Amino acid sequence: MKVRIQKNTRPSIRCAIVEIPEPFRRIRVEFDGQAAYEALKAARCLPSEPGRMEIDGLVVELGRHVRIW
Repeated sequence: MKVRIQKNTRPSIRCAIVEIPEPFRRIRVEFDGQAAYEALKAARCLPSEPGRMEIDGLVVELGRHVRIW
């Protein structure tokens, strides 16, 4: 068995701004992570090394994972 730790191929992206207060919500608001990924990719703002950064209200994290084969 072989085990190694490697950099993830795609960073995690989530919204970092405050949610709309519940009494004032009318529709369901969802974060479109795929659209955020495509926009950051087009702007060349995706990290190349593991870490965490914040860009325009988005938290972008590139981590590592264990691969066993």
